[in-house]
Amino acid sequence: MSQNQVVDKNVTEIVPMLTLPAEIRGQIFNLLPSKDATTCRLVCNQFKAEVDEFVEFSADLDETQGNENGWYLPRILNLRLREVAVKSLVGPPCLFGHVGTQLLRYPHLLRRLRVVNSKISVENLHYLLLDSATTLRHLDLNLAPPVTTSPTELGLSPDKFSYKFKNVTHLSLSISTVPSATEEAVHFVEAQVMRGPPMAIQEDAIPILLLSSKFDCIRNLRVQIRCCLGFRQASQLSALVLRLVSKSYQSLKSFDLDLIQGHGLPVSEEKPLADSDMEKIDIATLNRVTALENIRIINSTAVGITLWQNVLANQKKLKCMETDILPAPAALFRQIILNNKLTLTEVDIGDLTLDIDEETGKILPFDMAIFANCLHLTKLTLDRNSLTRRRGPVQEAELIQLSHLPEKVTELNINYFLVPSDELMSLFNPTRGLILISLTQCGDSGPFGVHGSVLQKIITLPTIQFIEISPLNYSVDVTESQKLDLILTTFGYPKKHSYFQLRRVDASTPDKDSKVDLDDLEFQ
Repeated sequence: MSQNQVVDKNVTEIVPMLTLPAEIRGQIFNLLPSKDATTCRLVCNQFKAEVDEFVEFSADLDETQGNENGWYLPRILNLRLREVAVKSLVGPPCLFGHVGTQLLRYPHLLRRLRVVNSKISVENLHYLLLDSATTLRHLDLNLAPPVTTSPTELGLSPDKFSYKFKNVTHLSLSISTVPSATEEAVHFVEAQVMRGPPMAIQEDAIPILLLSSKFDCIRNLRVQIRCCLGFRQASQLSALVLRLVSKSYQSLKSFDLDLIQGHGLPVSEEKPLADSDMEKIDIATLNRVTALENIRIINSTAVGITLWQNVLANQKKLKCMETDILPAPAALFRQIILNNKLTLTEVDIGDLTLDIDEETGKILPFDMAIFANCLHLTKLTLDRNSLTRRRGPVQEAELIQLSHLPEKVTELNINYFLVPSDELMSLFNPTRGLILISLTQCGDSGPFGVHGSVLQKIITLPTIQFIEISPLNYSVDVTESQKLDLILTTFGYPKKHSYFQLRRVDASTPDKDSKVDLDDLEFQ
């Protein structure tokens, strides 16, 4: 079917729009897919003019497209762009046919800017931000050398980079200071095998300046830093992120940090921030960040970790919390759970460090009764600190009072805690709505872990959809070992197998009063 036939077919459906006010037609045009909006231009001259005036497009900026005729970028940049994803934009700005530094014909319409990888020059990034700084809502930057080069090295005055992002509510920064041998964005694996020293961070580099700029209403902040870090770099980057968090204390609701280091700073080296970096942080303002709803902190460096612990401890309205920091003392997280017991729905604590009795030197178990009043909790993941998992000949319980978990918990993941089998027996009762259970290294001998009776209770839970257990405990007695072997062989595992996984074939969740038929489960 020709394009004219397509237009003729749709004319009778589109023409009644002419009776509507122009503003309403403009709203309708923006609800149409871009392809259909473009087709509307062919219906009549009035629609052509209105589409050009009202419709806002989402587009990719890729100078590698259409280069043979030089048509692609000029046409894209002349559109009324609402969202832009930069895939390749390293050429001189003068190539795009605009006067001065303006790349976009309608910069005031841009609401979302994404730099997909690092194929953008410092100048072009500067001009895009300068064009749209006052109107952007979402800013998503993936930056690596040479974009992290100091703008002063390019002959650009630092005062030209003093952006004021007054309307940005969602900010995502992915920053790498490690040069990449590939054309894609820097990956962590490449950072580990890099040759030569890590690139130094310049105080006036674009990502640093963005972090230091004034944001008035950020609600969602995500920062991912992939670096080979020395102490100075870790201190500087941590301080800059903390400053950004403190500046957004009135509006910030969601914060996500990944600080992933290469083989620079030893992970166990706990140090305060450098004095020069501490001076730049307003601690009083940082302590006013108390109303976060979602927080995720994955930090593989212990530099300045006390400040991040304070940010966690100050929260009063958390719904979702995921952390993996060193150190992660149990006392800190007990207080966080108590402070947010009325709102928490998801908890994921990595590298949890158990308390030690100062008099006896024994490890004190983590008491799960702390979650008893978290009535809205649905997902719980606990992972024990990797540096303290080595166990002596005398084994003692490391997780107790599991029966106090709220009835609403549907997903439970426990890793590297010795859990008494009796605790597991009391936890897995038919009244619970558990859907997913994962138990890793919770005991394989003595009175710990999953023996035959525990596994039987788990697989017959009414709502269970997924089970993963490693290892199993065959050391209790002959009866329990026989139960394990019977269950394993039923689902195709060999006897004495240490790993067990089941997934429900039917994805629908059964009624809580129904029983799980073994035929409904399959071997994975």
